[in-house]
Amino acid sequence: MFKDENAKIEKLVREYSASTDLVSLDWKKMRIPPVLPSSEHVWLFKLMQPMKALLQVKENLQKDLGREPTEGELAEAMNMNVVQVRKRMEVGRAARNKLIKHNLRLILFVINEYFQDFANGPRFQDKARQD
Repeated sequence: MFKDENAKIEKLVREYSASTDLVSLDWKKMRIPPVLPSSEHVWLFKLMQPMKALLQVKENLQKDLGREPTEGELAEAMNMNVVQVRKRMEVGRAARNKLIKHNLRLILFVINEYFQDFANGPRFQDKARQD
């Protein structure tokens, strides 16, 4: 099971490590995937927790040091090495990006289902061009 979990995490990182660029998304052509099962939401939120802890420690260190802490300082504060810190941040970001992407697509679905006039109207298009 541990091997399956690692493979699943590696796949997540491969597919979702890049940030979602909201400006470059083609909203009209975006495919809407099925809603993520609640078990996957729970799994993704669990994967984000180590990143959240790292970000909290980083914020505290920044206040204490009066500057941005180095990766080495962050790793030391967390009793980890730099590679572990990077990996936890990478996995957390990938989990966050997947949740964001699926939620954006859910929003698109709602717009297309319930606000079609608004989505095709000049206000929606003007707003998209301004961004």
